[in-house]
Amino acid sequence: QPLITVVIPTRNRRRLLEEAVESVRRQTYPNWELIVVDDCSQDDTWSYLTSLQDPRIRAIRLEQHSERSAARNRGLAEARGEYVLFLDDDDLLAPRSLELLAAEAARYPAAVGVAGGALQFDARGHRRRVRWPRRRWRGLVWPAILWGWWVLQGQALIKRDELVKSGGWDATLAGPEDQELWLRLGCRGPAVLVPELVLMNRCWVTWRGADTAEVEAEFRRQFVATLAGAEGVLARKVLASREAFGRAVQAYAENRFREAFLWWWRALRLAPRVVLAAPIRPTSLGLGLRIFVGLLAGGRAMTALRRLTAAARNRLRRAPAGVVEVSGSAVWKGSRHR
Repeated sequence: QPLITVVIPTRNRRRLLEEAVESVRRQTYPNWELIVVDDCSQDDTWSYLTSLQDPRIRAIRLEQHSERSAARNRGLAEARGEYVLFLDDDDLLAPRSLELLAAEAARYPAAVGVAGGALQFDARGHRRRVRWPRRRWRGLVWPAILWGWWVLQGQALIKRDELVKSGGWDATLAGPEDQELWLRLGCRGPAVLVPELVLMNRCWVTWRGADTAEVEAEFRRQFVATLAGAEGVLARKVLASREAFGRAVQAYAENRFREAFLWWWRALRLAPRVVLAAPIRPTSLGLGLRIFVGLLAGGRAMTALRRLTAAARNRLRRAPAGVVEVSGSAVWKGSRHR
């Protein structure tokens, strides 16, 4: 049972941090250490951290306020574990997360990382959606990341040596820094995806905007520019496929189903192995099915169907199947994790 280091960067969120810390302390996997990096909090976060009487937990206070990626890098520098998991201070680990991820890492020692699934919930504890692999999958993930798939922090157990060799987190990015990290990590070796729920991810009001999209586009272009030969050719096809898929989504939303199908088919033809790979397949084939139904049913029928689907989804979010208690706060858990 190798030592696992969990790193939590935090700033001014003592109540949420306490829940995150408690979710680590409740792990069934015994061999872990927790490093909490306090990024100059102005509330009582530091008092809480210094009051913890647990030799497995170390608290570090930065002298100067910095972005969360810099705090993660500080935690990485202090880590002693063979594997590292980065957990945001407002998220929660499922009780068996480290146990499940460590078991998969032992099965695939050549993998740079192992990722499970995440259940996303809102501020009221209502389930929003579940993001997890439908089946176990092993392979290079950088094409899927480049296409648009991403790994949330807390979903993945990563080899510490590979993190260090890749340069750690890019402290100049705020928002899409996890995608940029996984593009670099994904070039260093295969990753493993497992159909197990390991993370409960708290969703706030969306932060995405035009500026964030441009930042993502720029580091994708920079990444592609570093690749040569067959990898470079594949990367350019993946970017073109991503753009075509985006146009298909837009055309579908506007009930232009024939145009949507043509763009979707182009996205599939440009990079079929990527578009049909396990991380992306539910998204890509799901859109294809909806476009096909739209071609058969027509615009008015699809508009009505979308409304019915949205209403059903909202009812499901308000009436989830199970509840898990963490520090007195109830959040929903998925039926596949017991």
